[in-house]
Amino acid sequence: MKDKDLIKKAEEIVSKVLKALEPEASAKVTIETDEDEKKFIKVVVEGENLGFLIGYRGGTLNALQMIFSQIISNQAGEHISVLLDINNYRERRDDYLKSLAGRAVEEVKENSQKVALPPLTAFERRIIHLTLQDDKDVRTESEGEGSDRHIVIFPKKE
Repeated sequence: MKDKDLIKKAEEIVSKVLKALEPEASAKVTIETDEDEKKFIKVVVEGENLGFLIGYRGGTLNALQMIFSQIISNQAGEHISVLLDINNYRERRDDYLKSLAGRAVEEVKENSQKVALPPLTAFERRIIHLTLQDDKDVRTESEGEGSDRHIVIFPKKE
């Protein structure tokens, strides 16, 4: 499917879903490429009182993103990744996670003991791992199963 047709189809789908949910919102759909040069659809929704579309820790947002990806992929006849952002939530969450990682690293360096972060989604754990990968004083590991999976930050041994 051509990019312009894909954007048009994605705009139709997003518009129908938003109309059914009845928020005062507008959506912008673009096609972008990630660091691996893979194309994905980015959907940015903005409006008032959209917290119900984000949900607790982005749970509803992630579910909507998965639904959009499934519907668009079915329509396109190929797998299409979708990144959904509502009122800049993803950027704010990234900033929070990087701050959380920074505070945890300070604690690890002060006490020379490991620090366990709260359970996070795979995407959120990836942000923490990438944020700390170049820190020469700590290392990170994911531990736990399912919704209890979390990151533990350890001091590096000399």
